[in-house]
Amino acid sequence: MVDLKILHVAQGKAFADLAVIHVQIINVHTRKIYPGGVAVVGERMAVQADVEYTIGPDTKGIDAEGHFIVPGFLEGFPLLRNSGRFSGVRGDRPRLRRLHPAKEG
Repeated sequence: MVDLKILHVAQGKAFADLAVIHVQIINVHTRKIYPGGVAVVGERMAVQADVEYTIGPDTKGIDAEGHFIVPGFLEGFPLLRNSGRFSGVRGDRPRLRRLHPAKEG
């Protein structure tokens, strides 16, 4: 079932709980890296790329300038999850990992 708040954040009708901005996003599907951000609602990603419009007065923000983020393996085929052919596979909850600064030296 689709969480309506995630949909509303993606549409610009509500604000995200967390926004990670100025980060380099690694797309594991295309093997490309591009600048942008990630907006999160609860534990789920709502928007990836330009997230400035998802930031409201209560949105927690992380300025991740100089860091990389891998949003995870996004679910490409939601019908497979519900088909019963892939029992035990949890592809419905992409999560963000906490950002850690790069160790120097």
